[in-house]
Amino acid sequence: MEIGCKKYGYGNQALILIHGFGGKPSDWMQYVSKLEAQFSIYIFNIRQFFSSNEPISFAQQVKILTEVIEENVTEFPVHIVGTSYGGTLTMALYLRLKSSVHRVTLINPMPPCMKTELKSKGIKLLLGLVDNQKSFEMLFNNYIGFYYLKKLAKVFLIDTGKSMNSRKFRLIKKAILRFRWIMVHFDYLRLNRGLLYHAPIHGDLIYSAQDELFNEAVYLKLAKDLGLRSCRLENAGHMSAITHAEPISELILSTKPQSLRHSRSS
Repeated sequence: MEIGCKKYGYGNQALILIHGFGGKPSDWMQYVSKLEAQFSIYIFNIRQFFSSNEPISFAQQVKILTEVIEENVTEFPVHIVGTSYGGTLTMALYLRLKSSVHRVTLINPMPPCMKTELKSKGIKLLLGLVDNQKSFEMLFNNYIGFYYLKKLAKVFLIDTGKSMNSRKFRLIKKAILRFRWIMVHFDYLRLNRGLLYHAPIHGDLIYSAQDELFNEAVYLKLAKDLGLRSCRLENAGHMSAITHAEPISELILSTKPQSLRHSRSS
């Protein structure tokens, strides 16, 4: 599988940026001008993981990304930044590449306990019904199902426009089916054991005060378990990597950011 990779900047350290499930490489472009003097920046396009004809397991995604990084990234040490699902991939990449990885930054990462810790009961129901095709179809043929469809699309910044036509409906439904498949085939217990074994991990976990998917307590526990510094973003939702690039860039550049409220987990 071909995973797109574009390089920017000319620093002597590598910065790898991994977007989330509903994201795209251009989400990171606003970071380039802020960071290109300090880093050689590698932006990966992982959308093919979610749009391929056959679903690709989490473990296979990590394997593919590891190979692409080893083939393309020449600067060391490496700092990996991942948002949402990209943050979960970042945690797994750390375990695969830890001898090369100096630091990680996780932005609203989907935690290893993602299946049980989702905040919204509606989204939990939606994802749970994917396994039952008949119930799933019934859900999306009524007002409540339609409401949560648009809500989930909004969380991941998927544009539904002024109206939900049949094409957009099919695209979002396919995305939800694929995401659910990944969750079901995701060995989160194994990942969690590996992370705890190698903790503390040098880096930061940024979470949003108004995150739509997970409660603050979930992020704080993950930060504490891994020994990461926890950083809270005010007036921000799940996709704060896009909406709050300025303070996040400052955090990437500095070990003592002034613009974010932060504390070292212990």
